[in-house]
Amino acid sequence: FFVDEEFANGTFDSCKNIVHPASGKLAMDVGCGEWGSTRCTPKR
Repeated sequence: FFVDEEFANGTFDSCKNIVHPASGKLAMDVGCGEWGSTRCTPKR
């Protein structure tokens, strides 16, 4: 599927500092799996 790059970047930027309440971790740690929040990018 196709996601516009501007949309992906904006979504990533707006979510990158959100804490996942059930785990207490950053949402990107949960959403980016093995890459975690430190190596996560909008393309991952």
